[in-house]
Amino acid sequence: MTHWFRRIVASVVQGTLVSVFIGTSVLLFLLAFLTGWIVQRSVVLHDAFLETAGRSPLTIAAEAGTGWWQTIRQEETEPFRLLLLGIDEVAGSGRSAILTDTLMMITYQPAENTVSTLSIPRDVYHPEYATKVNALYFYGTERNPAAPEKFTSQVLTEMTGVDFDGVVVVSLEDVQDLIDLVGGVTVDVPHTFTDDRFPRSGVDVSVETDPAVLYETITFEAGEQTMDGETALKYIRTRKSADPEEGTDEARTRRQRQVLSALFAKMTDPHFIANPYTAGRLYRWYADRYQDVVSLYDGGVLAGYLWKTQQIPEFASVELPVTASSVATDSATLFVHPPTEKYGQWVYEPVDPTWQQLQQFVRQNNL
Repeated sequence: MTHWFRRIVASVVQGTLVSVFIGTSVLLFLLAFLTGWIVQRSVVLHDAFLETAGRSPLTIAAEAGTGWWQTIRQEETEPFRLLLLGIDEVAGSGRSAILTDTLMMITYQPAENTVSTLSIPRDVYHPEYATKVNALYFYGTERNPAAPEKFTSQVLTEMTGVDFDGVVVVSLEDVQDLIDLVGGVTVDVPHTFTDDRFPRSGVDVSVETDPAVLYETITFEAGEQTMDGETALKYIRTRKSADPEEGTDEARTRRQRQVLSALFAKMTDPHFIANPYTAGRLYRWYADRYQDVVSLYDGGVLAGYLWKTQQIPEFASVELPVTASSVATDSATLFVHPPTEKYGQWVYEPVDPTWQQLQQFVRQNNL
């Protein structure tokens, strides 16, 4: 019995050792294969990004990482504020001046992890400069041709009491290119409306007088839909609809915020930006246009804030209390609409020309 028992034990031990050896070999083979696949895949992803971006992701990460490291080391966090200026340039429109049809304050509050936007109506009148705010950029071209946006930033700082960390000037062409680059944006149109006087692009209004040539009719149906760049631009630019809810500058401002929010959501979707070709194209688009304004270091700073919170920021749109009446409807109203003959044009006039009331509103809304 002892002899047979020993043989059985030896066989079991031998079998176990063989099994362990085979199992370990298979595991090591799988680990080696997986490591090789990861390395190979990393090289492929790196080359794909490099092909579209024109720059190695490692050098980009190193530059942005400086800002990221600086942020995560800080105990206190400061708000980050951008001024977004949308330039409505239409080829052949006959405009003698470049105007900003969009003036938007964008504030990121790291402590609350919130992004707030405040649109300044383009028809707000500035008594001291005797002009609407949408013409400030044009006067900036006369004061500082190399950086006309600085004058707009200076005046809006005087009005709101806010210092901006950067000013981003975006043309319609830029917006259209970016929307097409990300494959369109998904927008929920509140209700159906039509604009039968939407200006056609490429028509010189200083020469052409035929309404059929000058304008086209566009319609947006209610409901969620994906818009390409051209459609999205029409959606945010239309303002001549007979619909009382959509044919106003306030409605257009709302649609601008809607499209920008949809665009931001698309660009921050992890599944979307994980594609190296998409990420590379986005970087190239940014580098060609805005890297001098918002650097990779700044981007790293913002990334550091997000790293600390481990959450996507909450978005909020703040609206200025304005009225189409010539007098304030309540104590909260900041801008009124005086008779057109007062300034010879349609404007919003500040109730408080010293801007103290506006500055208080900005502080109360944590902008």
